[in-house]
Amino acid sequence: GNNVFRRHETFASGRPWTANAGATKILKDDITGSECLEITFDANRDRRFLVSAAVAYRIDPEEMPFLRFRYRLAKGSQVNLLASIDRGWHSITMTGPEGESTIGAIADVQADDQWHWAMLELAPLLAKVKSESKENPVFRSLAFGLTSVPPKAVCQLRLDDFSLIGSYGPLPFFAFTGADATGIAAYEAKFSRRPDDVPASDMTPAGQTQNDIWLSAADAEGLWFVHVRARDGAGNRGEIVHAPYYCRAPATPAAAGDGLERPTAEHPWLLLSAEGRKRTPHPRQLLHKVKAGANQLLAIQISPGQQPDSDLVRPLAKTDAAVTKITVDVMIQEDMPIRIRALCRMKDNDQNAFSETVKIADTGVWKRNLTLTFPKPVTPGADDMLGFRIETISRKAATVLFDNVRVE
Repeated sequence: GNNVFRRHETFASGRPWTANAGATKILKDDITGSECLEITFDANRDRRFLVSAAVAYRIDPEEMPFLRFRYRLAKGSQVNLLASIDRGWHSITMTGPEGESTIGAIADVQADDQWHWAMLELAPLLAKVKSESKENPVFRSLAFGLTSVPPKAVCQLRLDDFSLIGSYGPLPFFAFTGADATGIAAYEAKFSRRPDDVPASDMTPAGQTQNDIWLSAADAEGLWFVHVRARDGAGNRGEIVHAPYYCRAPATPAAAGDGLERPTAEHPWLLLSAEGRKRTPHPRQLLHKVKAGANQLLAIQISPGQQPDSDLVRPLAKTDAAVTKITVDVMIQEDMPIRIRALCRMKDNDQNAFSETVKIADTGVWKRNLTLTFPKPVTPGADDMLGFRIETISRKAATVLFDNVRVE
């Protein structure tokens, strides 16, 4: 899925980056109290200055459009961000000299021995490079250093929260683990727009299953943050990780748009395997309740591998009104196409009515007002169910969002 921690480095692991030229070490910063990476360089000692970023390799700006990190520069330090593109290194100016290889600059860099944030968009930098390759150029790697070292140049740079930020749909998913001698009692998480927010609730409180938990989704385009920390068996809480998350296609924030996706106690949504005659929940497919502002959505999370078709259905109150079609807003958040059709599951005669099948392949884009029409009207009874059959086309993981479900 869209794992926001995949290219987020906090240096808590204790492993420094590779110093091709220069020196690196992990230490606890005296201002923040957090582990960080310290990069040092002295031209009297080394002729070259290059420290490669461990999580920054083979970067396509269409998938990872932004770079964001926290830095602390000692006074008088000279250093630039370096980008390996095609066969050469190019420079993005921080406090070091500009040259023929310069393709951009980080704004308002301060060498005052205090912590600051830096963020830049990668695609405009790549556009300034004249590539001889027939393929679209990509960032092969990122580093800190100098392409040309001035005499007597020195540097002391501390880095933390180094993140390559992907562009995603509204719902974040992430993998997060910790270790402690007393055991990990819980993970606390929060999704918000504040960069320094504090997680206040357990990801899965005791006595609840994952399906009982409300997930949060972005209701506005722009930069969001996933805040996570671990709590050990003795009640101690670890350092908070603040991972940035950029949403380009948010969910609708208004509750007025809620349709059948808002369940009731009598008529809950169910995610069932379509294998065999007995429809039961599948252990590798999860149904999530989602909130974006005041709006409620549904999300299904499908694990990688060969999966059976899924029925996302809910019972309806007995009605004499015939249903001719279902309209819905749908988004797939990963590059994993699906096929979807409307479904009415008749309990009495064990027959299903289906609409035509529609393929959805565009990733991270809302397909609004998708209309699925039955060949002839169906009249659901009190024990019948209405919803969707979802078929995954590849074996990749998938997250599918549903909003504004309507019947006519």
